[in-house]
Amino acid sequence: MKIILVFPPQSQPFMPHLAIPLLKSYLKHKGIDVLVKDFNMEAYEYFLSERFLPAEFLMPLEEAKRKLRSSVDYFIPEDYYKSIEILEKALFYISSTLKGVRWSLKDFIFAPYRTSSSSEIFQAVKDSVNNLFYGFFEEKIKDIEKENPDILGISVAWKSQVIPAFTLAYLIKKHLPFIHICMGGSMIGHLSDYLRYKKSMFSCVDSYLPFDGETGLLKLLEELKGGNLKNVPALIYPEKKKILCNKPQLYEDLNNLPYPDFSDLPLDKYYSPGAYLPVSASRGCYWGKCAFCSHHFSGSKFRSRKPQVIFQEMNFLHETYGAKNFYFVDDAMPPAVMRDLALMIIDGKKSYRWAGEIRFEEIMDRSYFEVLYRGGCRLLLFGLESYSERVLSLMKKGYKRELAPSVVRDASISGIMIWVFFFLGFPGEEQRDAKETLNFILNNREYIDMVGPGPFILTKNSEVHRNLRRFRIRAIGEDRELDLQLTYPALMASGLQREDADKILGEFQNHPGVQKFLKPFVAEPHLLFFQKRFF
Repeated sequence: MKIILVFPPQSQPFMPHLAIPLLKSYLKHKGIDVLVKDFNMEAYEYFLSERFLPAEFLMPLEEAKRKLRSSVDYFIPEDYYKSIEILEKALFYISSTLKGVRWSLKDFIFAPYRTSSSSEIFQAVKDSVNNLFYGFFEEKIKDIEKENPDILGISVAWKSQVIPAFTLAYLIKKHLPFIHICMGGSMIGHLSDYLRYKKSMFSCVDSYLPFDGETGLLKLLEELKGGNLKNVPALIYPEKKKILCNKPQLYEDLNNLPYPDFSDLPLDKYYSPGAYLPVSASRGCYWGKCAFCSHHFSGSKFRSRKPQVIFQEMNFLHETYGAKNFYFVDDAMPPAVMRDLALMIIDGKKSYRWAGEIRFEEIMDRSYFEVLYRGGCRLLLFGLESYSERVLSLMKKGYKRELAPSVVRDASISGIMIWVFFFLGFPGEEQRDAKETLNFILNNREYIDMVGPGPFILTKNSEVHRNLRRFRIRAIGEDRELDLQLTYPALMASGLQREDADKILGEFQNHPGVQKFLKPFVAEPHLLFFQKRFF
């Protein structure tokens, strides 16, 4: 049996996504013939070329790519911003040649089609005139046909991949109907509630595999030989006139999984210095109680890896691919594990650098961050969300706000760049609560390098969504046409409404004290290549 694993457009082109290299290594160790394709990165190289761009774009574009890929310890900010601007202009030009298309480094929109509507997804898929990726996939199908796989696995991590992913599936079924198409990834986890009732979603996809894919894909390969698909854990698939949803699998021990296999991927093509690779210290969120979050529904239960296993993996990736820069893709890195990992990097005299998302915790003092810095940590992303004790309690964030000032100060003084995320308009939040949060940012701007502000968004399967009355939400905007809806406009019974949050955020961004945060676009992973003194 042979399987091809595909990561479709649109995602940021700065490093590989971790999912399919992990699946490749697992299946390969089980004796399966596996090929990995990053069609997202291939799409960037395909479109950002003389085939689609006028001559005046080409030389600046190649220079921009060269600067982003150059093996530097740190970017020159002006060069970086210029390179990103050139890429965005080229993508905008390509988008402008087609009706309704907007392709950027951060997103892919194909108006008027909405990814929250199954009928509109398939209208977009069949719009061969304006669907940007239609011709690209037609060419890639020739390569897939040569490989003659039994299964094509499509990993969908982001909303921006939904229309491209189904376009690929549609064209595969059109040209190579004998291939079993299985779609997975975190977006499929979010949509799994809907899939079990939507027969139309199986018009070009044979099965869906939400949540962790290792055990399920292996079992699918085994059962397709003539077995019973009911034996494939977590599989969602049609049988006769029904859609069946199998029981979930037992989770793999992360410490026993083989290291990710990036050997099929063009690591020299990604728009980052050297081999910059994703790693993970855990799956799931060790807190997992935030009332606004739905990751607990679409992702794994929490499991952590041992620090020595992570360290050995980093050594393997360095020796095999030359990687010395790493981005941890955890929902929230376990603080004690990261400290112990940093100590191993120090003891091993390794010159690794790394970044990732982390929560505010009691363990974090100056000595903690000094160890992290010496062990290669250069960027931490914190979900502050609010600095109002009352709102933090409503959110179930699980930390005392008194922690935040000392944590950002100690981390910053230790040399680590700090990116703080927050949002306004959580149910019950008042203007005074929002002011507390904004004052925290202003009062600590000496230590904070970047901020990620935004309004509250009600997400499907979050605790708030499941308990509208308890959170005093008067009404939500449910549209019958949006049969795959994952977010909802919400009318609060009291406190800030969405328009209030937007207004306050707009005023905040005009405040002279936050000008240092209003920089051109910087990809989160790329902050690892900026010196702190530039912020």
